[in-house]
Amino acid sequence: MSVAGRVVLVTGASSGLGAVFARALAASGARVVAGARRIDRIEQLVARIRAGGGEAHGCAIDVSDPVSVAQAFDRAERLAGPVTAVLANAGMTNDGLALELDADRFRAVLDTNVTGVFLTMREAARRIVARGDEGRMVAIASVLAEKVVPGVAPYAASKAAVVQLARALALEWAPHGIGVNSVSPGYIRTDINQAFFDSRAGERLVRGFPRKRLMQPDDLVPLVTLLLSDGASAITGADFTVDDGQTL
Repeated sequence: MSVAGRVVLVTGASSGLGAVFARALAASGARVVAGARRIDRIEQLVARIRAGGGEAHGCAIDVSDPVSVAQAFDRAERLAGPVTAVLANAGMTNDGLALELDADRFRAVLDTNVTGVFLTMREAARRIVARGDEGRMVAIASVLAEKVVPGVAPYAASKAAVVQLARALALEWAPHGIGVNSVSPGYIRTDINQAFFDSRAGERLVRGFPRKRLMQPDDLVPLVTLLLSDGASAITGADFTVDDGQTL
């Protein structure tokens, strides 16, 4: 399960799960390149990782823009070396009932959550294939890809698309030694959902879970680390649900 020395690009690393993943991978010896649009937060994250003895670099990236994505990989290569692993974590949501949801807000979710994953992984794959390397890629999906609740149509649709996109890319890139998988987490308190879980509706949802609790971000770290390591050489095209039994 070692990721020591592997150059890993983590998108959406300015907060939430992305920041957790970046810190954990660096602590395991990976050479982390943390990317997001909020570069001020990325700089703070990089400083924190370095203060703890890890190796990290930051880059600005808008995953929905192919030019920005390519520039981020150029910077990553200059600072850390060839990227051989990608954790496509960048995501957003625009909640609301479908009858009241503006089309532009729907498209914005798909642009980041689906197109962003595609552009990030494609850029990595192009460079990996050109070098003749092997690679590891993980996309963060969601249990909402399978089991939906009211008011999350764009997010749920995007995450279902991410699962199938990862499978499709895994099939295309398997001959090149590139493994592509997705991880579908259950409910975890993050910046984008904390207001909901502080509400009565959120509290009611948690009480309905078998263990009556939310997951912790660190619960995903062991699996993500495995999938980005050499230990995952025979794992590709799979989606892994990690939800503390919430969907049982």
